Amino acid sequence: MVLLSLAGAGIAHGAARASGSTSKALAPVGALACLVALVAADRRRWGRMETNYSWTRDPDDVARIGVLLQRHGVPVRVDTDDERGPRLRYRNRDARRVRRELHRAGVAPLASR
Repeated sequence: MVLLSLAGAGIAHGAARASGSTSKALAPVGALACLVALVAADRRRWGRMETNYSWTRDPDDVARIGVLLQRHGVPVRVDTDDERGPRLRYRNRDARRVRRELHRAGVAPLASR
């Protein structure tokens, strides 16, 4: 991350010198632009990652909530792990929508992230 910021600062500084600008403020702007791009790329990757939530050992209850979420346009899967029981699997970017629909259905709340 430090190298990316330094590269951004160097590119901005080089562009400023090539354009004849005497301002030294462009180097931090270039570093900041690289940092923002890195955070945005990481956030997109995190959003695609799957997470899961389990609140009961009753697979029918989890399946019912899974169908409810799918009807509301939230892509979820229901699977069962022998050790932990049934669970909802969904992408991190859908966590707010899952939390909201679970609350409406009367399911114990997920921890906010």
